Amino acid sequence: MKSRKKIALLSITTVLIIVILNISLYINNTGFNNVKLMYTLSTTNKAILSMNEDDKGNGYYLTKEKHPFEVIKERMGNEGWVFIQQEGSGYFFEKGNQKAVVTTTIWHRNYVKISVEKNIVNMADIGS
Repeated sequence: MKSRKKIALLSITTVLIIVILNISLYINNTGFNNVKLMYTLSTTNKAILSMNEDDKGNGYYLTKEKHPFEVIKERMGNEGWVFIQQEGSGYFFEKGNQKAVVTTTIWHRNYVKISVEKNIVNMADIGS
């Protein structure tokens, strides 16, 4: 009887270690801050959250929208940018004599990463 309890306890411990290890690897690969953003998008009504800005000044945003073009077009339009054309995942805008490119990429299956050239428009929802 004692050996059955030991085997059951060892099995449960092994399963828990494997689960914790998988979660740790996922968070390590995705980044803790990005996991927080994914959780926020899943549990709130926010459409777009700011991820980071690279050393070239390009802004990166995360959304769970399946077709983010309408939101991108609206946010750019609110800042006076006019949509010109789309080429692949790139959306081209103009404002006066300035030009800007916003690109999208699928990121972690259910999310879309938006890249805003020179971060000319803050795409994030207010308060994010």
